[in-house]
Amino acid sequence: MIIGALLAEKDLAYAAGLFDGEGCIQLRKAGGANKPATCPEAGLCLYISVANTNTEVLTWLKEHFGGNVYDMHPKGQPEGWSRGFAWVTSGKNAAAFLHKVYPYLKIKRGQAEPALLFAETYHKGWRAKHNSISSEARTLRRIAYRAFRQRINAQGGRGKV
Repeated sequence: MIIGALLAEKDLAYAAGLFDGEGCIQLRKAGGANKPATCPEAGLCLYISVANTNTEVLTWLKEHFGGNVYDMHPKGQPEGWSRGFAWVTSGKNAAAFLHKVYPYLKIKRGQAEPALLFAETYHKGWRAKHNSISSEARTLRRIAYRAFRQRINAQGGRGKV
């Protein structure tokens, strides 16, 4: 799949608007909490998501940008709440999505910049299977992760705006 291939500019702007309003960028431990990493930056992965009660729009994101759509409350949601879903993608797909929508982002632009810097390490000798990265990629990840945390902390410690 070529991420966002053949989408019109208005569709990319629409995806950016959805992401700005309902999305989240995370740099989090890849593979779950029980897998050790040689250093925090080596075991991190880029994740993005969009939450919504409308599955059609999330399915549209999945069809054009990869990833999956998940039920946010598979065992039942709290009484009175609408059923919520999330489109989630990670790694190179997440980076490709951010590259496509970046020109149209308003709110998440500040988080997207260090996330895209972090994503450059996917092309600099990173091998997820062996949890090892080159020293150049490790340094770039440290810089990107610190910049990302600074942006999040400037927003009150939350990953979402």
